[in-house]
Amino acid sequence: MATPPWAPTPNSTGTLYRATAASPEEEKPFGPAVLVIVGSLFVLLEGLLFVAFGRFLELASIGFLGSSFVIQGVVISLLGLILFALGLLIHGEPHHHVANGLAVILLVILSLIFGFGGFLIGAFLAFIGGAWSISWVPSALKGPSSVRRQTSN
Repeated sequence: MATPPWAPTPNSTGTLYRATAASPEEEKPFGPAVLVIVGSLFVLLEGLLFVAFGRFLELASIGFLGSSFVIQGVVISLLGLILFALGLLIHGEPHHHVANGLAVILLVILSLIFGFGGFLIGAFLAFIGGAWSISWVPSALKGPSSVRRQTSN
């Protein structure tokens, strides 16, 4: 059985590398990447709003565990940027889809701890995208898409 082109192969030093460059025709997890990217934009927007209006919220003494809203906004914004980068990696590096999906789920949990996870809709979309990325399998590995029964008449 031939090794698929996306499978890493060992080189002379024993490390794994990609045998060939990714071809444009290679199947990629587009759906999970889009969900993670859209979710990350909501998280980033929430973080930027916290940075922009954090001082006013502090004056109204509405704080999260006594922390500064501005610092909290910076952390949420960084989580949104990292989620965005992971969304791009899910699409650009399909052979690392499981690790990137797990990282997305971890960052979604952190965004829920530090804020509202991008008004909750961002966390929901990114979580679904991360889970979908973990369970994504290229169609070449799935086998035939439909099984036909033959009837004898």
